Amino acid sequence: MKQFTIEQIKNYLQQQDSMGDIMYNLSEANIEKANKTVSFTLEEILDSDADWDKFCEKYGVSEWAVNEGGGDTKWDIFISDAKKYNLI
Repeated sequence: MKQFTIEQIKNYLQQQDSMGDIMYNLSEANIEKANKTVSFTLEEILDSDADWDKFCEKYGVSEWAVNEGGGDTKWDIFISDAKKYNLI
């Protein structure tokens, strides 16, 4: 049986709609799926529907990163966040 970090479990929980879904969908494959990432530049994320302040807080990015010349920096974000921000 594979072991997961607390952060990985937290990411899985946040993607479920209800307590019933948490229990019904609980599997190693679904936890791994919830923790897959894709890369985007910070400028692409800023230009999307993302709440920039919340994104920066969640991923540990400075709010001023794009203004300070970091717009072309690639950043890995969870697929669920990419969908939420209409990046994919």
